[in-house]
Amino acid sequence: MITVALVGCTPPYPTDKRTAGPSGLVASPPEPGKIIVGQTTREEVLTAFKAVDSGASSPWFFWGRWESSSFAFSGLTDSGVEQVPFWSASNLLVEFDDKGIVKKRETLSDKRIIAQLQSVLAEHPQSLPPINTALDLTALFYPTTRHSCAVAVKVSSAAVEFSRRKPGICFGKPPSPFSLPPQKLIVTSFTPPLGGGFGPGPVATIRVTLQFSQITPVGTDVSAGLKTNDLVSLLGFLEAARRTEQ
Repeated sequence: MITVALVGCTPPYPTDKRTAGPSGLVASPPEPGKIIVGQTTREEVLTAFKAVDSGASSPWFFWGRWESSSFAFSGLTDSGVEQVPFWSASNLLVEFDDKGIVKKRETLSDKRIIAQLQSVLAEHPQSLPPINTALDLTALFYPTTRHSCAVAVKVSSAAVEFSRRKPGICFGKPPSPFSLPPQKLIVTSFTPPLGGGFGPGPVATIRVTLQFSQITPVGTDVSAGLKTNDLVSLLGFLEAARRTEQ
């Protein structure tokens, strides 16, 4: 992880606009307006927005994710003084009907995408993972704004188990292993703290807040970074687990 520090009071300054998708820089910025509700097909969306595909899509939705930068500041990194861009993430969520035709299109901030993904998954229970399966995911916990630790997440119908991932980075004291029933875990959007801390990370991951309805070694909530496909898998499993309780 690269360490960045502001150089003096250097204010942000404009730069050429850059756009990056999960696989790297994108030559042509995405144009969601080209998607026409009731007309554009799923195949056309997948082809046109391949460069920003989050890798977490399904027959029912497409999730495109990218970040753009038009400003930067001078920062002191591990390599010396460099231009450090300000990145702003965007999410394109496209929903399809049974025939694979677009029925809804929205461009969303990271603060809104979690709830919309949960809604889409809830509308299509046939696509939820079987509750008798188990998931092995990874996450990056941010117990404080200055500490992070790689965590292994094992999800089953009995429990969601969190433990230190080895090998994996860990700045600060690693949290003690803990587990809780899946019904006691809620995934919500992440709100950046005042004063900064770790940045949002690569666009192939997304920062979320994990809320626990019982006390854990990291408290009742923790900021975490998840790969986009791991996030959708986790949201789908939690929705399936919720339905078994009804």
